[in-house]
Amino acid sequence: MGNAVSARQESWLRATEKRINFTTSILGSIRNVKVLGLTEVMSSMIEGLRTEELEFSKKFRQLQSIRAHQ
Repeated sequence: MGNAVSARQESWLRATEKRINFTTSILGSIRNVKVLGLTEVMSSMIEGLRTEELEFSKKFRQLQSIRAHQ
């Protein structure tokens, strides 16, 4: 069970890092994003990455909960 927990935690952390890197990239070029009218598109993309991150988080936390109750 420990390996499964570690794998899920790693997936969650990778998803978090992916979202943070994307957000940082967008913020670094925010002027261009605004000029091109892509604010809503980028916001939607970040929201999608956050949703994906939360799904990985949920899977990790479910295993943690099961492990804690054993």
